[in-house]
Amino acid sequence: DYTLTYKNDAFLQYMTGLFYAADGDLSDAYISFKDAEQGYQAYHEQFGIGVPRLLIEDLINTAVHLGYREDVEQYMERYRRTGVAPAPSPGGDVVLFVETGKVPRKRQQELSLPILEEDDTRHVHTLSDRMVYRHRHHRPYGKVEYWLKVATPYYEEGGSEVAGIRVRAGRVEVEGVLVEGVGAIARRTLQEKEDAILARTVARALTKYILSEKAEEESEILGFLVNMFGMATEMADTRSWLSLPDEVHMARLSPLPGTVDLVVELLNERGQVIESGMIPQVVVDPDATTFLSYRSYR
Repeated sequence: DYTLTYKNDAFLQYMTGLFYAADGDLSDAYISFKDAEQGYQAYHEQFGIGVPRLLIEDLINTAVHLGYREDVEQYMERYRRTGVAPAPSPGGDVVLFVETGKVPRKRQQELSLPILEEDDTRHVHTLSDRMVYRHRHHRPYGKVEYWLKVATPYYEEGGSEVAGIRVRAGRVEVEGVLVEGVGAIARRTLQEKEDAILARTVARALTKYILSEKAEEESEILGFLVNMFGMATEMADTRSWLSLPDEVHMARLSPLPGTVDLVVELLNERGQVIESGMIPQVVVDPDATTFLSYRSYR
């Protein structure tokens, strides 16, 4: 199984392959492209992002160049390509990464979880796991001795307005593909960690509760102060990279060598242009790949 982590992120594998290819190292590029393909297959199951059309082209082109005929036939069949495989690019490509939207912001939500009369607070981690289970399976559990308040993080709704991109250089015009869903990955990663985060949070809050109970046995005022301090310091970890985009799109085009102005159009779900920008005076080298980026907060 292909595990999704930041070390083998599909988009990063694909981008690494592109850099290898641009440097002429096709063997390492091919390895990265194959790893990226596996990653995108996992993406399709998890986030609905399939293998990008441009990656399929790169897999086939690189396999052709390396003489891997069986691999070429396999990819042609797998992705239902007909006719002759495309020839390897001679160079002069412009690869544009378009970052759109903003990664969702982390917020804090407060939960109240019951400590029952029969609960044994001496075993904090066992009880915290039990309380997480109760939170996930709502039902009557008996007489509540105390409602434990905890705070956990969640991602707010939102995302990019952009459904697609179009790039034009003179008479050459191409449509881009979605290559990374940063927001979707962030939400899924947090979702997979929710129970573990909640269990740690409950264990920490339980420890504070037990300390306040012991303090109250010595002094009611001391117990009150310890309890208030515990509640005041119970905050969820909402740190995140707010400057990251929600999605990354990619386009590749091969204009004539020389200096061109790139026009970048961002499209909504109806195919309407919602933002248009320009990257002026791009120098197209016929013997090299030019990498560029464009940032939009739409």
